[in-house]
Amino acid sequence: MDVNFKLIKNNTDVITGDKINWVTWNNIVGGLQTAHDAIGVGHSLIIDLQTLSLNELQNIMSNGYNEIKNKSVYKYLTAPVINILENKLDNIKFETKEGVYELQINRNETWVRTKSPISLG
Repeated sequence: MDVNFKLIKNNTDVITGDKINWVTWNNIVGGLQTAHDAIGVGHSLIIDLQTLSLNELQNIMSNGYNEIKNKSVYKYLTAPVINILENKLDNIKFETKEGVYELQINRNETWVRTKSPISLG
């Protein structure tokens, strides 16, 4: 595996990426609520979230999961996790309303450096 992360959806679709983010959505007023360091029930996985302009950040902060359709700011977005099946250092299996996912984490000696997904410029 040459990338940091490999996500397998329903044992068929494969999505690769160099960085991931776990986020929760504000279900009352909509929008991105919190970023997390690890998986949890209710968290969505975002693969390769790009550095965002303030306008793009405002869009994500003000719209809920179902309204985030601008795929130019990320490579892949899962629905919120409803069940964690396995949580190991190099492999995470979880379930969403879209199906079962397996996230393989490559423990590279030379890690692909990530950038902050938010910029002020």
